Amino acid sequence: MADEQPLDATLPVGVPEKSGEPATGSTPEQSSAPEQSSAPATDAGADAAEPKTLSMPPRWSGAAAIPAAEPRRSVWSRLRDRIPGAGRAPEDDEWPTMPAVDPWADQPTQVWDEAYTTVAAPVSPVPPAPVSPVPSAPASPVPPMEMPPTRLDGPTPAGAAENAAQAAAADGRPDRVAALNARLDAASAAADVVEKKAAEAAKVAAAAAAAKAEAARAAIAKMIADKAKAKAEAEAKAKAEADQKARLGMPAPGTYPPPAGGNGLPPLAPRKPLFTGGGWRKPGNGKGPAAKTTVTSRPPVQRRPPMDFAPPRNQVPAPWLARPPKRRGLVRRVLRRLTMLTIVAVVLCCGGPLAYAQFPAARQFPVSANLPDSFADLSLRDTAAATKAVDRLADQLQQSGSAGNAFAGVYADGNGKRVTLYGVTGFRLTPGSDARAQLDRLADELKLADVTDYDTGIFGVHEQCGTGRLDGTAVVACTWADHGSLATVLLTRRSLEESADLVAQLRDEVLEPVI
Repeated sequence: MADEQPLDATLPVGVPEKSGEPATGSTPEQSSAPEQSSAPATDAGADAAEPKTLSMPPRWSGAAAIPAAEPRRSVWSRLRDRIPGAGRAPEDDEWPTMPAVDPWADQPTQVWDEAYTTVAAPVSPVPPAPVSPVPSAPASPVPPMEMPPTRLDGPTPAGAAENAAQAAAADGRPDRVAALNARLDAASAAADVVEKKAAEAAKVAAAAAAAKAEAARAAIAKMIADKAKAKAEAEAKAKAEADQKARLGMPAPGTYPPPAGGNGLPPLAPRKPLFTGGGWRKPGNGKGPAAKTTVTSRPPVQRRPPMDFAPPRNQVPAPWLARPPKRRGLVRRVLRRLTMLTIVAVVLCCGGPLAYAQFPAARQFPVSANLPDSFADLSLRDTAAATKAVDRLADQLQQSGSAGNAFAGVYADGNGKRVTLYGVTGFRLTPGSDARAQLDRLADELKLADVTDYDTGIFGVHEQCGTGRLDGTAVVACTWADHGSLATVLLTRRSLEESADLVAQLRDEVLEPVI
């Protein structure tokens, strides 16, 4: 840090001193000194009449000097400056030899009074003394301390040697810049040549690719034409061979071979015997044996099976044989059929309701599920989330092997009680085992316990309930199964007995027989 300089504490022109306050840079003793001075009145009046002409020194802001603006340089000159050693003047390298500049030079520095810089020694308590109306004489002011002048750091021997080496190397920089420019021009020319060669090579490659494509198309067309020509020749050859075989198999007209015996003409009919006066004689001249006549052999006579003669229609049986039974009349047949149809109709009309009342399977199948809008103190919640959840549960029930029409719904009241119902309708041969299997599928997911069978009072209806937890909430899971339906009910905030009674009532409300 630079040495501190004394600060001139004089006020600027036109600033009056406040009464009762000491001037800046003076001690209280100095402010009270004029009151006790015995200077002449004339000097005091002259000083009061003459205004002060001293001015305050300029304030130092502590910022460095702003360099003067230079003209705008070209892009090439700015790019060239980025290259080490290019475009720098030799005198620019002399900046390490410049002496250090003291920013506090020629600037006033405030000097604190002795009262602010000297630590007072502890004073022992003294007895109170009478207050004197005359103030004590002020202490003498501290004279300003003279500071040595600011020293300038000169260049070291090593820095001087380095500067000399840089100055020597700066003499050959213009040649280096010229060589660098030449190298840049050569590189640009080489890049242009490479670009032209690449363009020419691309054109040659495109022409070669087009020629190859054209040759490939011509080869493909030639191959297709050769295949068509070969196929046509093969078809023509096959047709010629077929015609030749046909001609060889059938002789030409007039060239039929003669039969094995004869001249190829049909045999002549034998002559009839002639009647003469001496009797019948064979044709001939009578001098020798009659001419032999060729008689063709006849085809063999086809043997036919002997004909079975049917017995006479009105054959009278022998009296010792049993007579066949007589056919009943038309009236009897009609009466018998009407009687049978009447009996079947009576059985179907009266036996159907009787069987429906006696057999539970007849009462429980077929049925349809119709969810009521409200039940007891519960109301059906028709929300998107509830619908999606129950549909997913119904699909899981169908995927587990339960065939039939699925139904599902969610009931709730204003007190937080919830009833979730989902199931399927369809014929079931063993409803008891189906109910147990459904609870077994839910046992792992709901961690069921205390599974109990409940009697609904209806033959063929099986109901089971157990307690578990679903998503951290205690639930009661109940399942009913009969010959026409299977359903699962999840209830919250209810006991086992209450849940079983509510499920039995819900089954009666949901299921409707289909007649």
